[in-house]
Amino acid sequence: MVYFDKRLAAPARDILLMYPVISRDLEHSFRWRLSYRPTIVLIRERNSFDEMIGGKLFVALAIPQKKCIIIDYARMKHPFTLKATVKHELCHLLLHDHIQTDTLPRWLDEGIAQWSSDGLAEIIMHRDRFILRRAVLTGHHIRLEDLHHYFPRNEDALLLAYEESKNIVEYLIGEYGIEMLVDILHDLKEGRDIATALSDRLSLSLNDLEEQWLQ
Repeated sequence: MVYFDKRLAAPARDILLMYPVISRDLEHSFRWRLSYRPTIVLIRERNSFDEMIGGKLFVALAIPQKKCIIIDYARMKHPFTLKATVKHELCHLLLHDHIQTDTLPRWLDEGIAQWSSDGLAEIIMHRDRFILRRAVLTGHHIRLEDLHHYFPRNEDALLLAYEESKNIVEYLIGEYGIEMLVDILHDLKEGRDIATALSDRLSLSLNDLEEQWLQ
């Protein structure tokens, strides 16, 4: 179901048409199906969206507890394409549909959603293209253990958290393959924590993974 301003009837129809394709793509990638049809809300006015979510950096938001996605359509222009944004947020819903929130690390949740949508974040990232490189070179990156439950509220640290999440998931897939990542996700679904899943699958601790990624 899509809720929309009557002036957004065309993009609302587009979402209804693209939804089955996006769902199949995610199902193929993760071997999971979303157990419900989410509500998608298109917001026409940027200020209304910002007030609704309490910030100006985001272009969309998935709310697993309410089984819904909220999209700021005013920002749906390159690079925030509507299809990629829907896929990113739908990926969040899919992961939370199968994995308990406390078990799913925030960095993994966000990194996978960005990977699934070809690197698209739900946050405006153009402010500092080199934030991750600079943080790694100066030893000021954020430890993965500090990104398990929450992301920082400070704008620069928040942008860095998104970049780190994307980069480390890309590293995991590049080094070990998508099937290994999917196996880790299925371990999390079974109730194992990320430390146990990494140890069982890769013989690595979380710190080991972080050190490998930094090299």
